Amino acid sequence: MAQRLLASKSIPIADLPDGYTKKQLQRISLNEQVKVNVVATGGHANDWAAYIGFPSWVHEVKPEHRTREMYYYCEEVSSVIGVMQHGDKLSMQEAITLFPEFSHLRYRS
Repeated sequence: MAQRLLASKSIPIADLPDGYTKKQLQRISLNEQVKVNVVATGGHANDWAAYIGFPSWVHEVKPEHRTREMYYYCEEVSSVIGVMQHGDKLSMQEAITLFPEFSHLRYRS
């Protein structure tokens, strides 16, 4: 089933809600002002989900975390479309914090 884009934001890691996702990005990123894209997607069952990408550039990632795979992820999972297709799904709490306007819809688990 195809997802449709409801909203997208480019947010500095420092401004993400506290939680697992923020901790993981803080661990690999050189600086908390690096921005990542987050997207809200809608399904056909009046539901939604939110996904997050990686920093856009490998040079924004700490050298010890720069792997061959990281080059792929930074390129593929940084654009809005890339985040929709390959991003990491956010928890319901993180998603509602970032996109409160969709809290009335059922969150896709």
